[in-house]
Amino acid sequence: MNKIYVANFSIEEKIFLITDLKIVHKLLNVLRLTKGALFIVFNDNKQQYIVEIIDHNHGSIKIKIINESNSMSISNTNVILAVAFPKGKRGDWLVEKATELGVNKIIVLRTDRSIMNPGQGRIEKWQKIAIQASEQCGRTDIPKIESGKLEDLNGIIMIAVTKGGINIEESLIKIDVQKKDLTLNFLVGPEGDWSKEEEKKLIHDGAIPVSLGKRILRVETAAIVGMSIISLWINSEN
Repeated sequence: MNKIYVANFSIEEKIFLITDLKIVHKLLNVLRLTKGALFIVFNDNKQQYIVEIIDHNHGSIKIKIINESNSMSISNTNVILAVAFPKGKRGDWLVEKATELGVNKIIVLRTDRSIMNPGQGRIEKWQKIAIQASEQCGRTDIPKIESGKLEDLNGIIMIAVTKGGINIEESLIKIDVQKKDLTLNFLVGPEGDWSKEEEKKLIHDGAIPVSLGKRILRVETAAIVGMSIISLWINSEN
């Protein structure tokens, strides 16, 4: 069943009017849904319901709630992916795949050797990609995309390094995934790697240097490999 994110969707009334023209266009012209069609709608409050189209025109769609839809269980672990983004569409792919893997937040890191300093327009584009990926993979929550610095991070920090790191699986085994409100940050540096000062300070402050293997991976590859391992770890422990 098709799943659509509607930010202002409310369950206070059994009948709800969708007026966002982009959503209306997607439902009527892309998915080609008509009167009587069912789909799933979810919002920022992680509410998810099966709804039916009872009327529509070119500017709006009237829906009624049929019943609540079962949603995926959400882990206690809050996973933050902090990356010094690459240029071009590689960042789009990174956001899409990280969303599918369950990341809760994506931080575009500003580091000593960052080559990407996105403006608000780019951030908004990535946020839309995250929404679309959430719809596709069945999530009821959408990761927030924002810019940030290393000193803004809190919680357990894992930093991907090219030399000397502990195998990431071994590092994860030592973490109590059942702990409530656990925040795990996975950091990937820029294409020019971390500066010596950054890496030294992070490790001095308690960050765990982790290895993703012997090969030197591109930024977006390292981010998704790390997130894949973390996702499997969370799912196996819950």
